Amino acid sequence: MEAGRSRARDVLEAGLGRYADALQVTDPALDGGSIVVEIHGGLPLFFGGPGQDAPVQLPLDARARASREFFRPQGAEGY
Repeated sequence: MEAGRSRARDVLEAGLGRYADALQVTDPALDGGSIVVEIHGGLPLFFGGPGQDAPVQLPLDARARASREFFRPQGAEGY
């Protein structure tokens, strides 16, 4: 499962650079025949304006699902 979280982190860093550090990656979870990973956090938006002294945080919540591949010997489970 650590490989799934590591891969999610690599993809975030490739796309967002240093901004990926502010995001939390959950432990991958098994959901039937799928693996699910969730990302939570916020991304800073820098735009100036009167009274704007800090970046605005854009909330980010995402879920990725991938099919889990596994080997079934011939004849197992009715196949």
